[in-house]
Amino acid sequence: MLLILIPVLFFLLVSQSQAQETPNTNLFETYKNDYLFQQKIYQETYLDYSKKKQIHTQYGTIITQKDKNESTIKVLIARNTMLKAYLIAIRVKMDQYEAQNPTETEIRQIELSKLEEWLEEQNTIISSINNESDISQFAANFKEKYPILQQQIYSSLVQDEVNQKILILEKVKILAENIKSSPNIKPESQQWFSSLPVKSDLVVKNLDNAIGRTKQKQYSSLTFRDFYPDAKADLNKANNYLAEIISDLKSIVIKFSE
Repeated sequence: MLLILIPVLFFLLVSQSQAQETPNTNLFETYKNDYLFQQKIYQETYLDYSKKKQIHTQYGTIITQKDKNESTIKVLIARNTMLKAYLIAIRVKMDQYEAQNPTETEIRQIELSKLEEWLEEQNTIISSINNESDISQFAANFKEKYPILQQQIYSSLVQDEVNQKILILEKVKILAENIKSSPNIKPESQQWFSSLPVKSDLVVKNLDNAIGRTKQKQYSSLTFRDFYPDAKADLNKANNYLAEIISDLKSIVIKFSE
């Protein structure tokens, strides 16, 4: 039986452009809080399931078997509900930066919606089950689906952060042009801007690499080939180049302001 606690990865995504609150960010907060609430319920039902399982292992009666089955069904429903809340939160979060890549973002959001519907259907099925054999079959079916869930979750997280950094890069480029053309900046500053296009290209290259990792073939339908650590390393490289560009612009302003 696959019982899981989803890591709160997407809550760690920080953007310089998130400082200004929008309806989308407020909606995301709502769904994030719902996920955290559902996670708490899952943890509580999992503890109850563990106790009932231990009691049945010890006594092995018809009553303990019934209690174990009921607690198993409850924890599976709680798990699916938590997962659905997690997927909704990711999907809603992606709205904030979808304009940077509307086509790919919509594809990811559609896939998340399909999985949300599937989880809802699974809860309807498990609610009708009343024996251990069917519970085991239900758990096996979920285990087969779980690698797809993982792939879509991590692909969406990567796409969202890529969209976010593209927006930051666009704003930084505008800022660089404004500084470059400002009458308050000395002419001898122009040569200092030469490295900015190179670093901008490196930002884009690493973002492309991160997206490329999400499209790598999964060798088995039963196991998930975790591309997220490598994709996250690419995203961190892009972020470092963005930070360098911002630092360079700051240095230009300080050194060459009239």
